[in-house]
Formats: sequence, structure tokens, C-alpha cells
Amino acid sequence: MMYRYALAALVLSRIANATVAQAETIKPIKASKHDIVGATFLRKDAVHEDKDDNASTDVVTFTSSNAAFQTGVYKSGSAHEEIKGPQGFPYNEFLYFSSGRVRLTSSDGSVMHVNAGEAVTLPKGWTGHFDTQGYTKLYVTYNPDDEKNSFKVDADAHDCANLHTGRHCGGPRSCQGVHRLGVHAGARLEGCPDLPRP
Repeated sequence: MMYRYALAALVLSRIANATVAQAETIKPIKASKHDIVGATFLRKDAVHEDKDDNASTDVVTFTSSNAAFQTGVYKSGSAHEEIKGPQGFPYNEFLYFSSGRVRLTSSDGSVMHVNAGEAVTLPKGWTGHFDTQGYTKLYVTYNPDDEKNSFKVDADAHDCANLHTGRHCGGPRSCQGVHRLGVHAGARLEGCPDLPRP
């Protein structure tokens, strides 16, 4: 009799584990041409901002569990941003422009134009000016400091309304991952310092 109970418990345990494994299947995240040209910006989780006569919309499509890696789609109107030192640009970012163009003027005066259909990588620490009449981009950001600080971010997660979208945090603290996630939308994170957003 005891054997039957043990066998039944083992079978139920395996079924429960199989169900959990199916529920946790990790799947690819796709952005179709239709999404990139505009449909993505109609999503409920799109963050729209109109600041200093610059309308922008940010849609975060993925954030790693440690907040160090993020992808998304972003569009902006006309903008001029100055990225100053000593820290410079706060993370590494790959940008692929699907429309518009930008002019990047590095602090040494060198100028680079990036047009629709082209890509550029802004390394962490870059300083200079980011000028545009408007653009839409696919972006990938990575900040190794966020990975190193992921324990601190997780420990402070009770303060965050939504850690993985980084829309806002509930108090002043040094959790760069949460701050960085709001940068693209230019969201003013409650209790968080303003950061540059190209």
C-alpha cells in the first residue's frame, strides 16, 4: 500500500513538473515590418511623451531578467541632445534606423551621419551631440554594470512598480537598470535623476 502512495506521488510530481516546464517555455520575440512601421506604437504598453516640442514613443520588446540587456522600437521627432562627461552615454546601444536620420558629433568634433537602413553602435561613455529631424529605430542596449548590480536591483524591487519595463521607481536609490530602462521613453522616473536619451 505504501508503495502505491509513493508511486502515485512520484507520477503526480512528474506531471506537475512537466506542466510547469511547458508554462515556462521561452519563445522568440518578433517585430514584423508592419510592427516596425507603426503598429508597435499603438500597443497599450507604448510610452508616449511630448517634452520640449519633441514627441517620442518607446516600446520595450524585451528585458533580460538581470536588466542588463534590452530591446525595443523607438520613434522621435526633431531633437538635439548633448551627452556630457565624465560618465558620458550611460550604456552600450546598437541602433538600426528604419526611417529618418541622425547626426552624431563626437566631443572631438568628428561628425557621422546615419540614415534610414543604416546602423550605428554608441559605446558606453560616448560624449557628444545627437541631432535629428526625426527617426524610428530598433535598439538593443547592454550595460554590464546593470548585470553586476542586478542583485541590488532585485533587492530593491519592492520599490519598483514594474522592474522589467522600468516605467517608474518608488524612491531614490542607485539602481541603474531601472533608471536605464526609462531612458528611451524619456520617462521621468519618480525619485530618479534625469538621464540623457538620444
